[in-house]
Amino acid sequence: MMDEERAIEALPKLAATGGDRRLVLESLQRMRAIRQPKLTDEQQRRVARVEALLAVPAPRTPRTRPRRGTPSERGPVMTDLNLDDLTADKIHAYIKQEGEQKRAAEAAAQEHARQEREQLRKKFEAEEIPVDALQHVFGMVRSAVEQGQKEVMVLHFPSDFLPDNGRRISIGGEDWPEHLSGFAALAYSFCEKELRPRGFALSASIIDYPCGKPGDVGFFLRW
Repeated sequence: MMDEERAIEALPKLAATGGDRRLVLESLQRMRAIRQPKLTDEQQRRVARVEALLAVPAPRTPRTRPRRGTPSERGPVMTDLNLDDLTADKIHAYIKQEGEQKRAAEAAAQEHARQEREQLRKKFEAEEIPVDALQHVFGMVRSAVEQGQKEVMVLHFPSDFLPDNGRRISIGGEDWPEHLSGFAALAYSFCEKELRPRGFALSASIIDYPCGKPGDVGFFLRW
């Protein structure tokens, strides 16, 4: 009996919002309409206890804008409630199942992101300088000049695509070109051959620091 009372007391926490509580109450009302003649006095007492707890308005919490691309972070909600679920063991099993499903979904999303990033890395290593690269760069330069700028970012890529994870660029080492690889190395050679003779200079820097760690590298063409 003590476990059942604890389970009943826990229901308002599982149905944490007004909408959730309405759904649970509607489920109880449908159940009572179907099973009313078969309910014992004890079962009716338990149902009445749940209805009384859920009738109390849910506490108001400040509205916050959810992070884009992420699901709601509130706990599991029991919307298909019946009398057989009004035990502590059933509720604990439900919460455990919800947690396992959430962790499985997160693991699948992480694996998908890892595979996509690996494909990008392979493309970065194999990509060649396009034949119209010079024309494309001059278009970027012309647009920047018209806006009164003195430099333009002509390339950016994840710092961990480089052998040293962009460390030499991060600390401003003068030998940073020696630590390039893949398309970044080709782009640097292209700039040295085609753009430096025209008076342009190429520099590199870390352009963001997600979670305090170096993020993307940016190549900037100056004039």
